[in-house]
Amino acid sequence: MNDRWIALAKINTLSALAQIVQIGSITPLVSLTLQNRGENSFTVGVIVSASWIAVLLSSKFIPTLLSKFGLVRSALASSALTIIGILGFTIFTNLLILFSLNFIIGIGLIIRWVACDTWIVSTASNKERGRAIGLHETLMGAGIAAGPIIIALFGGANIYAFYICALITLFSGLISLTLRTVDLKPPIPQKNSGNSLIFIIPIAVFGGFAAGFCETSSIAFLVGYAVNEGYAMASAALLLTVFGIGGTKCSFL
Repeated sequence: MNDRWIALAKINTLSALAQIVQIGSITPLVSLTLQNRGENSFTVGVIVSASWIAVLLSSKFIPTLLSKFGLVRSALASSALTIIGILGFTIFTNLLILFSLNFIIGIGLIIRWVACDTWIVSTASNKERGRAIGLHETLMGAGIAAGPIIIALFGGANIYAFYICALITLFSGLISLTLRTVDLKPPIPQKNSGNSLIFIIPIAVFGGFAAGFCETSSIAFLVGYAVNEGYAMASAALLLTVFGIGGTKCSFL
């Protein structure tokens, strides 16, 4: 097999494993844990939103981080931050601390997301790039589909579900250590004040925000809603898996 495709397979694997945890598992797991503690829907929504607030606030600085530390160390930092956040949920109950922990997970998420996208583009050849990116996006959808299976197996308020998520994230980080031969420090994008597409950017941002709002809301609250309607926890979690499978199929097409 082509060495380049072996590297791409490793990048896709670490990205998919991280996706299982950072989006497919943690968001509904945190939501269910807080609901089981008796927190109201507003509190649950605020804490769940912390990771995406982190994405919005920190995304501007990620290219500089990748350029300074490289992709391997950035991927390791992503895994470390995510594991810290996950294990923190097994220790603390203070709502402000929980918000901060989910914020940390969000930073880990955006670092991994941008790093893996950059890795895919830089590793694939010009002819392979479209197929490589399409496969990457498909596997990210599969991560959302696979994540709720952890909840179905361990329950929404079981501390072991958090430990399993931490182990998956650890394995994802270890895979990045095998990618040192394709490590790089991507250049920081240069600003172009004469870009003719500048007026389209707000529309694209709004579209991305609207889509992200709907997707994140579904991931965060679908399981809890189903449980409240009388579904067993395993069945409720599998509803979210079906949601993820739909996204996977669309990405594949």
